[in-house]
Amino acid sequence: MAVEVSTGTVGVLLDALNSLHGESRRDAALYYDAKLAFEQGSTLATTSLATYDALVIKETAARGLSEAADAAVLAANAAIADEETSRGYLYCELGAVPAFTGQDAGFTAPTDYWTG
Repeated sequence: MAVEVSTGTVGVLLDALNSLHGESRRDAALYYDAKLAFEQGSTLATTSLATYDALVIKETAARGLSEAADAAVLAANAAIADEETSRGYLYCELGAVPAFTGQDAGFTAPTDYWTG
């Protein structure tokens, strides 16, 4: 910023005008920086919201998969119990003695299914 050196009124007025222009340029630069920061913040907020929405969708999908896995485990356990019951009935009908898994612990095998 050039400073006019003059003792006259015109020189004083030019100095004041030059000073006001300097202030206007500083204000314009501050406004530009603030506007740029606001736009970047708006973009960040939009991106953050989109990321949050995507995470909510993924969390919902993961919860659904977890519930499906729990249901599959329950169904498998029910199928195992049903199979064991069916085998027990089949062994009884055929008059056979079911396999006894407690022999390793020192137990003796039952003589038949009913008296075990």
